[in-house]
Amino acid sequence: MTTQQEDTGSGQKMAILVEDIINPSTVLMAKAVTMVVLCVVSTIMGIIPIQLGKCFKWGTHDKTGNPRSSRIVGMLLGFGGGVLFCTTFLHMLPEVVESVELLTERKELPKFNFPLAEVFVCTGFFIMYLVEEIVHTKLRHREHHVAHQHHPEKDVNHSTNDLVENNEGCAVGHVHHGHSHGYGHGHTHLPAATINDNHDFVISSLRGLLIVLGLSVHELFEGLAIGLEGSANDVWYMFAAVSAHKFVIAFCIGVELVASRTHQCLSIIYVCTFAIVSPMGIGIGMLLVGGDTPAASGPLPVILQGIATGTLLYVVFFEILHHNRDGLHQYLSIIVGFILMFGLQIANGELGSYGVLPDKPNVFIAS
Repeated sequence: MTTQQEDTGSGQKMAILVEDIINPSTVLMAKAVTMVVLCVVSTIMGIIPIQLGKCFKWGTHDKTGNPRSSRIVGMLLGFGGGVLFCTTFLHMLPEVVESVELLTERKELPKFNFPLAEVFVCTGFFIMYLVEEIVHTKLRHREHHVAHQHHPEKDVNHSTNDLVENNEGCAVGHVHHGHSHGYGHGHTHLPAATINDNHDFVISSLRGLLIVLGLSVHELFEGLAIGLEGSANDVWYMFAAVSAHKFVIAFCIGVELVASRTHQCLSIIYVCTFAIVSPMGIGIGMLLVGGDTPAASGPLPVILQGIATGTLLYVVFFEILHHNRDGLHQYLSIIVGFILMFGLQIANGELGSYGVLPDKPNVFIAS
């Protein structure tokens, strides 16, 4: 009886995959909807704190922020980290490995004595690492130079890797000598007393730009991960994983822009820029594979999917879990996110099947 149920479930999953291949418009429609939803909701989430900043005094440089609200946002980030953790290891990585193996068998990729799929993933990881370090260096050099021009005796700590680290709004963090601790994406901002208004405007504007550009790189790859999926079910699964992370980060970007006193017009432009990059990634993926699977479209989509997996790996370990060390409740929020996506994956019948069909069959023969 159990074997019969398993065969039925496997047959249903295969039928869905074949239907997607026969009718790629279903996959394209799913990708188009996710593009619109990601862009619109991310924009709204980023603009909300900008509009409500004065009401909650997020733009003031005091330490009277609500620690409970900071903890809630931190737990949401932890939840998003758990979601991405599960998605990276149980969905994207196996899919890349299977696609590379298939292309190797077809002689479309050369065969090496090392795991090629994992090399693609590591490449994406180091690309994201390099981008983050470049952004950190530019921001650190600029703020350090301007701050010491006016107040040489004062030191400044900041990092584009700790967006929700500030006490004034979006998360909890603390600063030690020469080093910052917190979680999320971003930086700690300069005290208002360190620079005058003109330089404050320049610094806050530059800071906001670098933050958004740095975050937008891996958001582009997250969108690419959605755009390279080969079935509608996989598209919605990846959308759930990416949106759980992106929407919280969009909100935190808005909070940080308010806290750093970035001009409102610039803040809205930055938020819109951040919101649009994931849909751009989806669009690139659609151009590369259309409604097919990555493996069916040749080596390039599979390589890009491997790189996108590596960027998500970096986000999970270096920008969420590494900075999200705020007690047992943080651990539980990560576990909840992981279990939720794991349950969705089981319910969707994806474990053991990643949508890679070797010969793109046009008919489905029931088992």
